[in-house]
Amino acid sequence: MDFRFRPLAEADLPLLHTWLNRLHNRERISDGPISPEQISEKFLPRIKGEEPTHCHFATLNEHPMGFLQCYSARAYPDFARDIGAIEGVGIDLFLADPSLMGQGIGSRMLSAYIGDIAFLVFAREPYCYITYALDDQLAISAARATGFESVKEYSPNGQPSLLLRVQR
Repeated sequence: MDFRFRPLAEADLPLLHTWLNRLHNRERISDGPISPEQISEKFLPRIKGEEPTHCHFATLNEHPMGFLQCYSARAYPDFARDIGAIEGVGIDLFLADPSLMGQGIGSRMLSAYIGDIAFLVFAREPYCYITYALDDQLAISAARATGFESVKEYSPNGQPSLLLRVQR
């Protein structure tokens, strides 16, 4: 699979808005619809480099199909405290279309992103971390297929979750 990653651009925000409002994504991040203004408020500072999170669209055979972001744990003290480490890169991701789930695409996309982006942007970091809700076994399986190992169960924002880690 030929994954490519490109930085998120302001012109991508309408498509990101559509993707985040699809039920398979929204139910993990919001209690209701997400407005275009909320998308702009959250992602424009990242696009402009005003926040230390690097956001990317993933394309497969030149078609946008996923979103990923990475950030240094030390840049987000609450995250570092939650995971119990200041060294490492946090990664968040989702597939745009639920029909892509369960086919190994997510794990291959994650693996490519770690090698092509996360460990290059954060060249001195020894680990990548990812967190999934305990009941999201499909995502946990995808992370494990990429080489992530369980670190601990914890409850960021009150949601029972599993922290996973892969070493460089």
